[in-house]
Amino acid sequence: MTGAELVHHEIAVNNILLGASTFLSLALPPTWEISMGAGRPEITASHQHNGRRWVVAGDAWYILHEPERHWAMEVRLTAKLPTRPRGTVSVPELTVAGHPARVAWNRRRRGFIKRWPVTYVTVEFFCPQTGRQLRLEFSGRAPDDAFEEIVAAAKYARCH
Repeated sequence: MTGAELVHHEIAVNNILLGASTFLSLALPPTWEISMGAGRPEITASHQHNGRRWVVAGDAWYILHEPERHWAMEVRLTAKLPTRPRGTVSVPELTVAGHPARVAWNRRRRGFIKRWPVTYVTVEFFCPQTGRQLRLEFSGRAPDDAFEEIVAAAKYARCH
């Protein structure tokens, strides 16, 4: 998959006090769709960089859906100012927008009486141009192929 084959979805939110601010431009394969998640985006801080406002503290939730294969997953975007030095990169060949990224895969069980396994894939990186730590957490019951496809596309996200 190349960056040219992907569709960029601008994840921008509006706040009465802070105005319009951008989390990032999420790259997805052309067959994937994105829609609002259960919660509304929350922004607590943003700043200006190269003529744009960027979210530096906030969260947003969306649903990713691939209708042809009936795959779906949630994505939680988190932006924050870095509070500790960056650790080692767990997957050196993965970069997001040219920045080294850490990827973590795990499975947890959800549910109260009847419990089911849910996959969580977290992609985290620091963007020195905007001074933000960005985290994309994908979760759901989709097959591993779906998560692999989304992580492969995530490296083409735009964060500055």
